[in-house]
Amino acid sequence: MGLLDKNFKKYIWLPLNCFFISKRFSQFKVLDTLETLDYLQRTRCSLVRFGDGDLDLITGTRDEGYQKRSDLLRQKMEEVLLTEQKDVLVCLSSPLLNYSHLSKYNERARYHFRTILMRFHQYLLANLPRDRLYGDGQVTRPYMDTLNRNFSSKVFEGFKKLFTAKKLILIEGEKTRFGVGNDLFEKAEQVVRILAPAVNAFDKHNEILKKTLEVLSEVEKHVSQKEDVLFVLALGPCAKLLTLELSKLGYRALDVGHLDIEYEWFLRGATKKIPIPGKYVNEAKDGKVWLGGA
Repeated sequence: MGLLDKNFKKYIWLPLNCFFISKRFSQFKVLDTLETLDYLQRTRCSLVRFGDGDLDLITGTRDEGYQKRSDLLRQKMEEVLLTEQKDVLVCLSSPLLNYSHLSKYNERARYHFRTILMRFHQYLLANLPRDRLYGDGQVTRPYMDTLNRNFSSKVFEGFKKLFTAKKLILIEGEKTRFGVGNDLFEKAEQVVRILAPAVNAFDKHNEILKKTLEVLSEVEKHVSQKEDVLFVLALGPCAKLLTLELSKLGYRALDVGHLDIEYEWFLRGATKKIPIPGKYVNEAKDGKVWLGGA
């Protein structure tokens, strides 16, 4: 394909097709990023997010390096996506459901959202309930793809307020080190970490859940009510299932993968996705190499 053909497809054909496809989503109710954050601050809802990689696993569109596909994984993730549990806010990238939300993103991100709208619109239209409120899955990605640093700062500060708890239980990949070296958890009285595999964590779901319940049993001895405990998860697809399971037990759980790395990029003023020393960065070149340091 020549340059002229590529530019026509990217700048004319793709935007026009997405514009008309977006009209079919007019019945869906979706919050933008700041509205999602406000909703989480006003309620005790749990948060579960579905990005394009998660939708790839559900639809079998592509393979993902951080989690191998399986029929059981697809089934469980779809159960979470379509859950009717009222205290769980299901989030997708809001431009997929409301095309006007593209305006706060840079050109690279707009192209990305248009390509995934083309990839998943048929599945979403056929399966998503229209009578439910959706949050913005980009709420944990407020920096690299957006145009306004002040906007990014508001989101990070909002999450710091959400992470206020007597006992914050973090379930993360063994090399994620969420909150290490920054102040995301500065308002939490205590952070208890549960480490899981960096990749293919879903394959160890039962063991992770068992360990989580053991830790919870100890934590409960030191709190007076469930509201004193907050679960924070950064564990890819496995976090979706765990969030729903913990919510069913009456606990609040926030699936916030990517937020820590976005904050690290924000603090550094990064203009591209760079490795962070001592942290596993799935999306950065050389980010999967253990770099050491803090």
